[in-house]
Amino acid sequence: MSKGSLRGFSIGILLATALLTITLYTSENTTIENTAQPLTDEDVKRYLSEANQTAITNEEHSRLKELETENQQLKKQLAQATTQKEAVEESKEKDENKSEPEIKYIFEIKQGMTTPEISKKLEDLNIIKNSTDLSNYLKDKGWEGSIQIGTFELSSTMSVEEIAKIITKNP
Repeated sequence: MSKGSLRGFSIGILLATALLTITLYTSENTTIENTAQPLTDEDVKRYLSEANQTAITNEEHSRLKELETENQQLKKQLAQATTQKEAVEESKEKDENKSEPEIKYIFEIKQGMTTPEISKKLEDLNIIKNSTDLSNYLKDKGWEGSIQIGTFELSSTMSVEEIAKIITKNP
């Protein structure tokens, strides 16, 4: 390439650049600033609605955090109160069981009485709560044939085991 042709090529590039620059600044639709539209509140609301989201202020966000912390504290307090209530209820149940009046009875077992008869009479006298419990206990221990004839002092505070040992005279 000769010196003259190189100069001509350079001048052509400069003229093309100048024409493009003038066209860029005089045209309305080609600027970057003109192509971007500012967001409006309506645009944001529409977008959030389509995305099933909600916008909140910083104050609302702070308040939600405070409420969440408060909620966690209340849950802890509720758990503690529930535990305390259960303990009180257990204590009341124990007190109620202790405060039931003790029934003492002189019980006579006669010859020919069967285990179910004895158990039923003790249940009728409120010495035991369930006649089958005593019958089953005696049967399981093999003490049905060991029931003694006689008079026994029994109490409603005694367990089925204690009563069985007394009326069979087993240790």
